Amino acid sequence: MVEGVLVPNGVKLKHTVLDPSILFIKKENWNDELKRDYFLAYLQHVLSTIEKYKFTKIYWPDSLMYLLWNFNDIAPWQEIHDYKNSIVPQLYKLFTNNCIDLDYEEEKTCIITPDLTFKSYGNMKVYEAFLKLLANVIKKDKGNFYLCLGLPNRKIIEEQLLISDIKDEVYSPVVITGADQWSKLIDETELYWPTKKFNSNAQMFMLALEIHAIKRDFPIDKLSKIIFHQKFLEKLIRIKTYKKEIIFSIVKRAILSQREACADGGLKDEPVRGTTGERRFRVTGENRIHYSYKENHIVLLHYYCEGEHDDGL
Repeated sequence: MVEGVLVPNGVKLKHTVLDPSILFIKKENWNDELKRDYFLAYLQHVLSTIEKYKFTKIYWPDSLMYLLWNFNDIAPWQEIHDYKNSIVPQLYKLFTNNCIDLDYEEEKTCIITPDLTFKSYGNMKVYEAFLKLLANVIKKDKGNFYLCLGLPNRKIIEEQLLISDIKDEVYSPVVITGADQWSKLIDETELYWPTKKFNSNAQMFMLALEIHAIKRDFPIDKLSKIIFHQKFLEKLIRIKTYKKEIIFSIVKRAILSQREACADGGLKDEPVRGTTGERRFRVTGENRIHYSYKENHIVLLHYYCEGEHDDGL
């Protein structure tokens, strides 16, 4: 088994190679305001996603690090104070917290088909360093890694992108064409489900809700209204079934108003009879979650499984 990054719940996942066009941009494109804005937005989304969700680590060798910090013609954001102050701290976090070491042989290289557009940057050293990186990665991981493409290369689909080494062995990595695509490929119940091993279960479980919301193209900003009571999290630690349904029902309740949740045929949100200020919504069958309001927040209080006593049912 190829070794991957160990995330909080001990699940091993793939590492990532970044297409240099995520970090490098030609000056002529940088000077185009629209292209610059797209480049910066995409760069910051990729960096913040990796830093926040911790589901992968990055291969980024010293050769590309040197080119990034010493060639302003392909990293022109370093020449402008405001952009440099915004981007450099994010890159520092990326390279400090999320890079993985790789046994590196400088003489190795490979062929990637089709060629990626950063080859036209005018600095072939970037392209050559990238090919050497890929050659060393496929030696270690074969095709079992993510290749996150930059904006100029997003039109390439997974079936078209092939990497061959000097032995003419061909590999096809898992291609990422946008930061949100990672969420489609990971299991949030494995990565972020509450566990006895960690004290940050509330933060971890919120990441599970966010990943699930991204998968369904739901807005994640409304999840901030959700608060977890400690007893609720302690119950989830013991839960083995209906994990995806629990996550979905919480996300759904967060994005709906109370009136919409009451009318929803799945949630069937309702007050708990005989308990002032307490409500509940369904997960599936007889599984339900009790909650109350605290100011503008929804406080999840209890999770009741099938067959457990639920007052007012």
